[in-house]
Amino acid sequence: MSIITHISKIKGNFSSDNGNWVHYIKDHRNFILKNSTNTPISKEDMRVYQYRPEALFKFLGFEISMSWIILWINQVTSILDFTDIESLKIPPLDLISELYRSFNTFQANVENLLV
Repeated sequence: MSIITHISKIKGNFSSDNGNWVHYIKDHRNFILKNSTNTPISKEDMRVYQYRPEALFKFLGFEISMSWIILWINQVTSILDFTDIESLKIPPLDLISELYRSFNTFQANVENLLV
């Protein structure tokens, strides 16, 4: 396994390292919000995971590479703001997966037009 493959597996499909992907997600904010589930966060979980959103998402079983999307749609701009949160809107993994497939198809079509 190459180092790039290994790093990609660690980061996951939905990481924010591709500016075009980030822009694509931001273009679909209303759609994502409309289809997200409001997930309550217990006071105990918030106390344990305060300032550590990725650890909470992992504990709750969410895809870690979606962390930036979850934080963004909930208007949490920094891990320092990840405190005293009672609930989070969480988009379904299949919705983000479908947007990711759509994004990749769009990117491929753009690249084909440029050739």
